[in-house]
Amino acid sequence: MTGHTDYQGSDSYNEALSLRRSLAIESYIKVRIDESYYQFEVKYFGEKNPIVKDTA
Repeated sequence: MTGHTDYQGSDSYNEALSLRRSLAIESYIKVRIDESYYQFEVKYFGEKNPIVKDTA
């Protein structure tokens, strides 16, 4: 699971937000599938790897 944010907000806020997003996705998926067939790795990027680059 990967969580991304954009360039708005502070680095620490965006890092925490992307972690929360990743964990939410992991929780959502784990209750819907047989997780014994899968391995999960949670990654989060904050501003380091935004989904959309700042074009301004």
